[in-house]
Amino acid sequence: MRKLYLGNGDKQFKFADTTTEIHLNAFDNGSAATLTENAKVRIKNDSGYLLGISASITDNHAVITSGQLAQLPVGSYLIELWDTVDGGTAIYPSDGFLALQINENVTGLSGGLVSSITVDDFIQQFSSLSEQLKKQVTVAVANGLKGDKGDDGLSAYQIAVINGYKGSQTEWLVSLVGDKGDKGDKGDTGDQGLSAYQVAMNAGFSGSIEQWLTSLVGAKGDTGKKGDDAVINIISQADYDALADKSGVYFIEG
Repeated sequence: MRKLYLGNGDKQFKFADTTTEIHLNAFDNGSAATLTENAKVRIKNDSGYLLGISASITDNHAVITSGQLAQLPVGSYLIELWDTVDGGTAIYPSDGFLALQINENVTGLSGGLVSSITVDDFIQQFSSLSEQLKKQVTVAVANGLKGDKGDDGLSAYQIAVINGYKGSQTEWLVSLVGDKGDKGDKGDTGDQGLSAYQVAMNAGFSGSIEQWLTSLVGAKGDTGKKGDDAVINIISQADYDALADKSGVYFIEG
């Protein structure tokens, strides 16, 4: 638990007093916190955050002066101490705030309400916002921004109706078929093809057309074997009918 206390008991001063020192003691879990030169005191009231000022470190106390709070008018305030710890931010106290009071002086002057933060705080907040925007843009560029789904478009029939067409969708589809066109002109006569002889010449044959025709006639084949003498069989009708193989020449006895 982080705690924050007033070191010298001064938790109030009068408006226009610029010399009062306010000492702040910070503790982590009961032990004195080791404060750094980055320590800042941040101040708010019921209207919200007002300003942040750098604190000086003396004997491990964070010290600010009433002069650093000259912009604040008479009123009650709440303060926190912010410091850097191990690369992070430690805020004292963990619970609630430390009260501070600025009182009216004899002149009756009370000042005006601060409506802006310090330049340092503005730069810090602007830098943080800038880094955040850069990361968002980088992610958007890398992944692409997906647009919203568009509405379904009109069909061609719906567009035709909007433009004055009267009739059903079936009638409209029929209307898309045009009239039969005129008979086309007769095409040009094709070029005469090459003869078989010209094809042979293109393929490498060299010689006259007579030589090419002669080349188409193959060599005379060998003489075939002499066939067996025919056998003529003379049998009765009954024997012929009983034959399983009736190949050959048969004469039926009369």
